[in-house]
Amino acid sequence: MKILLGKHRIRIQNWLAALLLILALSIIGLGISRLAGSFIPFWLMFVFSVIYSIEKWLYYFTRKYKGIGKLYRLLLNLLIWSLMGLLVWSGIKLFSQQFVQSSVIGSLIFLAEFIFFVYIWRVVARNSWRWPSMKLTTFSLIGIFLVFSFAGVQPIANYKNQVVDSVTNIVSKLPERENQEATKAEETDQTIIVIEPPSIVTPEVFFPDPLPFSPEIAEDPSLRNPSWEELKTFLKEDKTDQLEYIFPSFVCADFATTLQSNAKKAGLRCAITSVELKGYPDWYNYGIPSNTGHALNAFETTDRGLVYIDCTGLPSGSHNSGSCDTIIDMKIGGEYLPKYVFPNSSDGYWESMGTIVEIGTNQW
Repeated sequence: MKILLGKHRIRIQNWLAALLLILALSIIGLGISRLAGSFIPFWLMFVFSVIYSIEKWLYYFTRKYKGIGKLYRLLLNLLIWSLMGLLVWSGIKLFSQQFVQSSVIGSLIFLAEFIFFVYIWRVVARNSWRWPSMKLTTFSLIGIFLVFSFAGVQPIANYKNQVVDSVTNIVSKLPERENQEATKAEETDQTIIVIEPPSIVTPEVFFPDPLPFSPEIAEDPSLRNPSWEELKTFLKEDKTDQLEYIFPSFVCADFATTLQSNAKKAGLRCAITSVELKGYPDWYNYGIPSNTGHALNAFETTDRGLVYIDCTGLPSGSHNSGSCDTIIDMKIGGEYLPKYVFPNSSDGYWESMGTIVEIGTNQW
């Protein structure tokens, strides 16, 4: 590579040009990531700079040394699948307004991911003569996934169990639906049709302490729905999450009630809701059953829709140097996995609290 400086040309080694490009784009990507609040731009810029450098300046080595060429093609195949998964995940998060703080920035990141995916696909097409092929890589990944899942390797085994449970539930409900349709058809053929009111069945939810709220309390019309930024400002100032978790006298339901009371004092609509969990780990050995209930709060934000917040604090002696406010992606069959609203690298991260079996009604 040659650089023209005035009347002189300076020759730069290809490896040095590649290193400078990777360093420059990585710094740019890191700056964009800090502004966007996500490390996706950094990784996109870094991986792009590496692939571009190999294709432009280091392609000779992938042709000369067969081992390097095969490894390069394998990495390209894996990168295609990784980008495809990233596009699907980002698209779901973007349309549910849970991707990044700004929908504009989220849309730009998603567009950059798509452009990068097209670029990598063209690079793979250029290297289509290399081994291993995309088909071989795909079938190998499927085979490895199946072996690991049935061998009990985590978290792959959990993913397999979730898929099997979902398919089993769907299949088991098919005969029940057919019987219901047949019963309805027989009832419509009769001359007299007796319609009985449905019985109300209250689901059994196990709480360490009963939820201290009453569904009969009328909602205050003066309260308003906050934006996501307003909600974060409120949570940052509110100290409910810093209270000590004391089993069984001050538990999740008490945290949820306290946060709702403080939110109403601030003029914000806040609901208490419940969730039924399966496979609760009981980290502190309180004797809480694996099938249990949990209480948290819900806010109807103006720009991100319904947001579930868990402000439950930690027991005495637990390490946490920052906020305990977490956001939950609530869906039946999914994992109850709290994520910090205000992440701090010294706080670590939450593990799954179990599988969500049922989501209760929001009590505003």
